[in-house]
Amino acid sequence: MKVGRPPKYKDEESRKESRRIQNRETQRKCRLKKKLKEVTKSDSLSPNEKDNRYKKELIRFLSRYEFNFFFTGTIDPDFMEKRRLKLINEDIRQLNQTLETDISYQTEKKVGIQSLRKYTEKYIQFLINKQLITGCFVVFELDKSYKYHIHILFKTTDNIRGFENYSEYHWLMGISLTNPIESEMDKINKITYCVKQLNPSSRKIRNINLLDNWFFEGSFETKKYHERELSNSFSIESIVFYSN
Repeated sequence: MKVGRPPKYKDEESRKESRRIQNRETQRKCRLKKKLKEVTKSDSLSPNEKDNRYKKELIRFLSRYEFNFFFTGTIDPDFMEKRRLKLINEDIRQLNQTLETDISYQTEKKVGIQSLRKYTEKYIQFLINKQLITGCFVVFELDKSYKYHIHILFKTTDNIRGFENYSEYHWLMGISLTNPIESEMDKINKITYCVKQLNPSSRKIRNINLLDNWFFEGSFETKKYHERELSNSFSIESIVFYSN
């Protein structure tokens, strides 16, 4: 009886084929990021125009994929952590009142983008291993208090039922919400929402982090997409981005 971890590949040929697929995906991602950097190099464009051009090119690229679910995941300390902070801060309040001191209250530990990305990658790999998804696009975002959350566009495998409940139940970092993408226009709107904080002209560290950490994972076929499929009057160039 064999024990331990089962072999990842059946044979050497399946290992090589897996590597070839991974290499193609890596090269595709590198080509996309290189192209997006190129579209922002023109000196004749203002920073805002460069940002919008970058986002529209990304929308144009991602619109070729048949995403069918939109996921949002937030970070929230668990119940015990919140209770612990509440007790500590109550002790600090009493000390400040009794001794007339000014000890600072403890706040929630903010989760950094690298920690969130590492968890997100494991979460996605879990869904892939369960054969629930074939591909996804992931972007990180900051709220008004500069806390991170994520948006994911999923392409599920065929005939999967109850994906919304399953994806939300297994997101353990906080609250999550999964909604189906109803149409091609809805997909464009979701992609536009995802990329709204990507501003390559910015030199702020928090904006650079958002730009450097978006990614797409898995393998799925592109759809033969043309903007006329959405409507005769629609154009990606007509998309307007509003300030955050």
